[in-house]
Amino acid sequence: LAQAHGKDVWIEKTPRHVLHARRIGRAIPGLLCVHMVRRGEDVVASIVDRAHRFPDRFPRQTDPDYGVHQWNQSIRATQLAIEDPGHAVVFYDGLVGDVEGTMRALCAVAGLGFEPALLTQADATAFTSAKEEWKSQVGAPIRPAESKFEGLFPEDIRIRITQALSTEILLRLKELASREPGGVFFSGSGG
Repeated sequence: LAQAHGKDVWIEKTPRHVLHARRIGRAIPGLLCVHMVRRGEDVVASIVDRAHRFPDRFPRQTDPDYGVHQWNQSIRATQLAIEDPGHAVVFYDGLVGDVEGTMRALCAVAGLGFEPALLTQADATAFTSAKEEWKSQVGAPIRPAESKFEGLFPEDIRIRITQALSTEILLRLKELASREPGGVFFSGSGG
């Protein structure tokens, strides 16, 4: 599809593909795989909230354990992927807190020149479909989102969720990224 449109770069954004990031990276030399990492509590709350708003589309996802499992599986896959070259880790809170700084750092890692146009809103229809109603805010300006975690779950459930999340991996990744420009950790090119 990229080649058909005269492009030599393509972006694929399926979240579950993180589970195959190492295999994809090994199959496509020179690949840059960007792992967007968000706090586990917020991911779980977002998944459960979406399931409550769209029960016909996400019937199994109303249980917080589903979200915990998904986040733990994804963060572990990211931890393993950065053992290989070609993986960058970007943190959601870092991106929304400093869009330009994070984008400049990511462009540097990707070997691309930074262009101010990267900071302007894209046409959301280019990467979402009309069937994805839960992504209605994707075209809005980038800004920190209110956490749904506190309001969605009672205290006992919040404690259970927090204890079940593999936050030690998140903390290790954040430590690695804290040493890098723009807070973007890059596992290197291998060459």
